[in-house]
Amino acid sequence: MKLFKHLLKICLKPLKWLFFYAYSSFMQWLLERKVKEAIRRSKLENRRYIVTLFFGRPRCYQKRLLKEAIKKRKFKKGVTIADIEKHAYFVTN
Repeated sequence: MKLFKHLLKICLKPLKWLFFYAYSSFMQWLLERKVKEAIRRSKLENRRYIVTLFFGRPRCYQKRLLKEAIKKRKFKKGVTIADIEKHAYFVTN
């Protein structure tokens, strides 16, 4: 029984690393795609966009809409736009 568990660990370890590599590559691809979208929209509309992780997925938000959400208390008390920008993955100019 111990031998079987040991062999199972040996066989599953490469699969675990393969899954981890595939997931991290997929998340990197999603982030790059959202950054491109933010740059494209910012040039098109002349607005600032922020790319940040929201529930584990990258999202692209207008800075103006985030400010309005802060004013409407959609975030915890004390959260500012500077805090969101500090933790953001990418901010357009």
